[in-house]
Amino acid sequence: MIVNGPALYVAEGDGSNSRKITDFAGIGAWPNVSPDGKRIRFMIAATGLTSSLWEIAADGTGLHQLLKGWHDPPNECCGKWTGDGKYFVFQYQNEGRWDLWALREQSGWFHRTTQEPMRLTNGPLSYVLPCPSRDSEQIFAVGSKRRGELVRYDAKTRQYVSYAGGPSAIDAHVSPDGKWVAYSSYPDHTLWRSRPDGSERLQLTYPPMLVFYPQISPDGKKVAFAGFQRAKKYLSLYIVSIDGGVPEAITRAGALAWSPDENSLAYTQLVPGKGFGERDSLEEYVVDLRTKKASAIPHSVGIIVPLWPEPNTLLATQMSSGKIMSYDFKTQRWSEFTRSEFGLGILSPDRKYLYTDEMPDASGGAQVVRLRVADKKVETVLSLKGIRRVVDEQVAGGFNLPTWVGVTPDGSVLVTRDVGTQEIYALKVKWP
Repeated sequence: MIVNGPALYVAEGDGSNSRKITDFAGIGAWPNVSPDGKRIRFMIAATGLTSSLWEIAADGTGLHQLLKGWHDPPNECCGKWTGDGKYFVFQYQNEGRWDLWALREQSGWFHRTTQEPMRLTNGPLSYVLPCPSRDSEQIFAVGSKRRGELVRYDAKTRQYVSYAGGPSAIDAHVSPDGKWVAYSSYPDHTLWRSRPDGSERLQLTYPPMLVFYPQISPDGKKVAFAGFQRAKKYLSLYIVSIDGGVPEAITRAGALAWSPDENSLAYTQLVPGKGFGERDSLEEYVVDLRTKKASAIPHSVGIIVPLWPEPNTLLATQMSSGKIMSYDFKTQRWSEFTRSEFGLGILSPDRKYLYTDEMPDASGGAQVVRLRVADKKVETVLSLKGIRRVVDEQVAGGFNLPTWVGVTPDGSVLVTRDVGTQEIYALKVKWP
């Protein structure tokens, strides 16, 4: 049984005789077959950081959402039946923490149930990937206490040292003048700013909003970010003063980039039905912050993560090839910026370099590489061997966000060191 993107396949144990049994909207994962072999349940991650559990008969009929209406929007994942088939154990996320729940199976058409799920855990750890024992008396799960430390690599001492006071933070962005750093706290994704030494720390957003991709404006006075509220079910572009206040909603958006004159923002937005086979895809837009007028960049479907190094040049990654593409605002044309894959990158504060950690070294290990915008010269900056980095679990359904790298104005690399704990637990259960 295989979930491949927006489709579910079944096959023999050796992989032969594969056949598709259904299509669906979203990205599927974690398929599980019932003990009697008659049903399949799996997770579908939809756009907007939500996920839900679905069921289908083994012959491909009767596809339906398992817990429709339990929470809106849903955020369930990774379920498995107990060995006797009487309970279905899964994980549900609320306020940044995963807990385990169980659904008691009922007889009837497609085994539909009107019973509410039973809570099995209530913190303080986050529990994921439940696996019932064969005798159904225990549930094995990964329990984690998520905590990171923002660190800077000191090239002189060849050591990682705390940065901005070492907060548990990801997506740190330093202003071009080096006076401010904005970051998303981990794991709760609230927006903070402080001085690089950790002083003047100020919280800029509050739950239930989740913050991604914070970017300080070129003048250091504002922070743009993608904010997600589950009630709205989509990411929106916000701007907030570096001194605090109520964030201003601009438009729907994902990854973003300030223009050098700070009058505009480029961003990635979901566009329905423009992808291959009329599937949803992603497209680049620009919004003029003076008029609030947004417009799509021509021929940008399937191009993501904008970077704006020069007034008339926008860089972004082509999803199909992984290559960096360049857009000329004067000619309104795209061209290939590099002929080789570079990976999703970030722009240095002086806009002269692109940094990425998505180009492995010869042994396959992680490393930080930078590309000079002026002449496209690529050089290795730092090997990440020996440091355990945070992998964010905020994305719905256990789809982890990749690790990230940042850079200070002097070229020092920023990463988040994982200082949390993660162990496998055996939870004893007395079923009703």
